[in-house]
Amino acid sequence: AQLLGTHFKFKVGLLHVHERLCKYCPMNAVENETHFVSQCPHYETGRNRLFQTVTAISPSFRHLEDHQKTTFLLRSQNPLIMQKVGLFIIHCLQRRSRTPQ
Repeated sequence: AQLLGTHFKFKVGLLHVHERLCKYCPMNAVENETHFVSQCPHYETGRNRLFQTVTAISPSFRHLEDHQKTTFLLRSQNPLIMQKVGLFIIHCLQRRSRTPQ
């Protein structure tokens, strides 16, 4: 998987599970899409803003499980949700670049 932006390049190859543990939180969790978008406490402030916006657009969003929220956000065709998800990811990657591992 590869995420390209104007400022960041994020690439994950085939890694063993123990090599994919999140280095930005104490959860000792595998850093996958669900962890990054819906669970990691390192990104909680931005996630709360994103989730509030999405819930205002789609109230049923609040009742989804974390993996369902992640899928909903990453597959949304709603232009506002797409914009907010993109900004959230940029914010997270900027925060990550300023945080020692």
